[in-house]
Amino acid sequence: MAQRSMYRDRLQERIRQEVNACYQHYRQALQTVQLLQTAIDQASENNRIQTERYQYNTTSVTDMIDANSRLYQAMANIAIARSDASLAWFRLLKATGSITTSY
Repeated sequence: MAQRSMYRDRLQERIRQEVNACYQHYRQALQTVQLLQTAIDQASENNRIQTERYQYNTTSVTDMIDANSRLYQAMANIAIARSDASLAWFRLLKATGSITTSY
């Protein structure tokens, strides 16, 4: 009987640790999305400025293309981060038993 109780306690502790790890990963993923949204805002503003400067012939086409490229890279990064956050959310739901995986 004591052995079962000890096994149950260890199992509960592992579950708590897994839920906590999943929760922390999800929070980190959300923070990453927020940070990358700031990067998009900055890249968008830089792209706007470089495009305007190019129109007034005060910068090169290379600078304008570079700014545009940085904006698209920021957009790709946030798409990946959002996917990671979604995956972290579903892992948290699974760890808490809110959803089950059955095939």
